[in-house]
Amino acid sequence: MADGELVSGLQVVEELARRFQAGDYERAFELYHPEVLIEQPASLPHGGIHRGVAGVRAMGALFARFWDRAISEPKRYACDNGGVVQISTQVWTGKTTGRRAEVDVVELISVEAGRVTEIRVFQQDTQRLLATLDRPGAVPVQYWSRISGVTAVDATIVESLVRHWDEGWNKEDVDMVVAPFAEDIVFSSPFVPRITKDPSVCALHGLSAVRQYVAESFVRATRGIRYTVDAAYAGTDTVALAYTVHHPTYGDRGGVDTMRLGQAGKVVEWRCQYAFES
Repeated sequence: MADGELVSGLQVVEELARRFQAGDYERAFELYHPEVLIEQPASLPHGGIHRGVAGVRAMGALFARFWDRAISEPKRYACDNGGVVQISTQVWTGKTTGRRAEVDVVELISVEAGRVTEIRVFQQDTQRLLATLDRPGAVPVQYWSRISGVTAVDATIVESLVRHWDEGWNKEDVDMVVAPFAEDIVFSSPFVPRITKDPSVCALHGLSAVRQYVAESFVRATRGIRYTVDAAYAGTDTVALAYTVHHPTYGDRGGVDTMRLGQAGKVVEWRCQYAFES
């Protein structure tokens, strides 16, 4: 079917599927509108709203970190408004566990002027899918080999900080988040002035104040936010965690938390950095 013959939403969706199945990915992406929006359930690691072709590519790459997937021949139904309802049965296999889950998936696809403008995806049972993972939302972190003459934070400490950060934020467990912190911890973030109502105050001092900040952040947070640790980096006395916040409304946003360790092995300084637009 030539591109000029794609006269209906159903034809566009069928051609999109054909190109992906043929491995013709670049031409497949040509059938997405430049400002396409895809929404996945926020509870999944790749969940949230993804905007634009770049966002769709990033979503696919994130999904591929966790699962392999087999999809049955979909059933497609044309809508009066030019959109398409697509129903398929999918088998997701966790890459680190080998555990499998079969679910039905419904996609509501909007098409305008021969291009897909929006896809809203509804998996039958996201909990069943998450059960195929070791730790839902966690990305396996790769470490450098420890070689002679190199001084860096011990791998077990790095792994512990990753676990406390990941499980603490995803489970909304205040005690888990702050467990590695020292009593005299100093915390700084671009968002602290919004909480203190004082632009000159960018840091909080002491475990009590930091614990209250974390607890209140769960109250302020939009329901359905998920967090993914993308990588961990070790310095001589610091650990940096690069992560993605999967927001159900605003999509994926990146950040880096830097933690400096004191002599007792506790975090004495915690700094948050975010990717702000210029």
